[in-house]
Amino acid sequence: MRALILVAAAAVVTQPVLAQVRHTPGAPDACAMFKPAEIAGFLGEPVESGEPSTTDSGCSWYAKAEASDAFAMISIWPKAQADTPVLDKKMRAHPELGQGGYAIKDASIIGSWAGGVVVGEHFYRVVLVGPAATEAKLIAWLTLALTRRG
Repeated sequence: MRALILVAAAAVVTQPVLAQVRHTPGAPDACAMFKPAEIAGFLGEPVESGEPSTTDSGCSWYAKAEASDAFAMISIWPKAQADTPVLDKKMRAHPELGQGGYAIKDASIIGSWAGGVVVGEHFYRVVLVGPAATEAKLIAWLTLALTRRG
């Protein structure tokens, strides 16, 4: 099931990461930024503890329910690796978040929202996948992440 979730996460990314980064210098510990109960509030169901990403300064939380494909993910990259999506009907600009702030619904994955913003030297990207995922929850989570960035 996790392999399917990881494939789904890759499909949500609007531009591939240009280079793999083991840890983004100066980035906060993404898993330590949130408790599972907080992520569950955004995702709409209980989640396991966060699992650190192996390719960037990020973290993923997977639904506790074995039958669920729901998950949440945050990635923190150098700003040079920021997504540069093109605004279209599926995507909305969110300038209140900061430089290049956006949210996008991925029609290929039911209940999938992704968003990102450049703040300082970092690009913050969050993904919510699950039946309870909404643009409002995504923006609320990204806003909270920015307040906790250190």
